[in-house]
Amino acid sequence: MGRTLNLFAEDMDVLDSAIGFVIRFFALIASLVMISLETPLILLAILPIIVVYVWCQRLYMTSVRQIQHLDTSARSHTISYISETYNGTAVIRAFGADRDFVRESHRRLDAHNRCQYSLLVAKCLLAVRLECLGYSIVLLSAVFAVAFRHTMTAGVAALAITYALNITDVITQLVINVTITESSLMAVERCLAFKELPIEAEWYNEKTKPADNWPTMGCIQFTDYCTKYRFGLDLVLKDIAIDMKGRQRVAIVGRTGAG
Repeated sequence: MGRTLNLFAEDMDVLDSAIGFVIRFFALIASLVMISLETPLILLAILPIIVVYVWCQRLYMTSVRQIQHLDTSARSHTISYISETYNGTAVIRAFGADRDFVRESHRRLDAHNRCQYSLLVAKCLLAVRLECLGYSIVLLSAVFAVAFRHTMTAGVAALAITYALNITDVITQLVINVTITESSLMAVERCLAFKELPIEAEWYNEKTKPADNWPTMGCIQFTDYCTKYRFGLDLVLKDIAIDMKGRQRVAIVGRTGAG
């Protein structure tokens, strides 16, 4: 339940959101062209910096991809727990377990907030690195303007530095948008995986509907019962025959403790 609600709340919002980095890409190309026309040698220094930009982006994505998986899992568990708690409010109050459920809700919210905080810190660290690299381009533009002051007018030097300042912001935003786009593709992956899930059977089936006076006795019988975790896998229970009488206490224990 939590995964389904999270899918249509968060992931669909990511799919519907417009991520416009195409304009910034063309602005980057225009800035590079303007700077190279005035000081062509600066391209030799800018290209290694762009390589470092890409390296920072790859390093960021390696960690943020795992953090987003943890964030999605924590959000799903939180939504599922809150939904189950809301549906069982009357029972929780009847047994006086309010504090236990509030404490568990706080624990799950804290786990989700830790993932959100880790994502925020990773984004801030990426932004700091990109800003430092961007201002190194401005520094190089100023150095080249001073080095070629005899062949370059003050207006051309000012134009090159101005576009260098512009390219700093453009490259930073472009790299950030690329990382957001790549991380958002995980939402597409989850939506496609959800789309491929087989349709479950109807909750009510007239063919197997029990009689109106059922049950008359508090007992459960399994006769030659077989089941599997999902279609295509081997059977995990084969030809099970169980007869549980009324008022009996029955526990199912398996390899993982729950059966």
